[in-house]
Formats: sequence, structure tokens, C-alpha cells
Amino acid sequence: MQRQVYWDEREVLNRLRRIEGQVRGLQQLVENRESCRAILTQVAACEGALQQVARIVQTCSVAEALLELDGIQGLDRESVRRTLKTMNRKG
Repeated sequence: MQRQVYWDEREVLNRLRRIEGQVRGLQQLVENRESCRAILTQVAACEGALQQVARIVQTCSVAEALLELDGIQGLDRESVRRTLKTMNRKG
């Protein structure tokens, strides 16, 4: 049985693939001895992309913790799902 996750798996995988491409680009910049400014710009892009993935996973962690709690009146998977969707909304 697969574990329940509270994110869009396709979205997360697409983000990780983009990050992989960004890191490859970063490696090329270093190998080609590009300017420090160009390298730092690419590093910042990689950091930002990783932060977006981290935010999604952190939100999932909150959902898991909420659903493990007993005795919270009115808390169900659907309300958690709606809350997660709101938290992950791009703003």
C-alpha cells in the first residue's frame, strides 16, 4: 500500500526536474569559468526553487501532524486538503 501524501506529486516532480536542470546549468557555468555574478544568480535560482519544494513538503508535514491528532472536532481529510491548497497557492 502506498503512503498518502498531501501534495500534487506531478507538480513536485516537475519542480525537482527543473531544479536538476538548473544545477546542471550551474555546473556548466563553473566549468566555463563564468562570472561570479552569473554563478550567484544561478545559485539564487536553485535556492528559490528548492525553497518552493520545501514549502510544499512542510505543508504536507503539517497535514500529517493534524490528521494524527485525535479529538479535533470538525477536522477531516477534506478540510485539511482545502487548507493545504490555500497554503500552497502561489501568491
